Amino acid sequence: MKTLANPTERAEILHRLQTIVPTSQRRWGSMSAHQMLCHVTDVFRSGMGEKEVSLAPRAIPRHPRASVH
Repeated sequence: MKTLANPTERAEILHRLQTIVPTSQRRWGSMSAHQMLCHVTDVFRSGMGEKEVSLAPRAIPRHPRASVH
């Protein structure tokens, strides 16, 4: 995984971010370029302790109950 701690990788990541425009083709699922950048910023800020986050509800419970027949 790339890291911002590595100067070469940081430069590559910054270059990639600087080339994103509103009409950029989606390469990150269903998010628009704007949505993806907001998501990445929020994740970075939460990792830096600058933004509080809450757990998202899970589609499948972590510990499903055993089926009783």
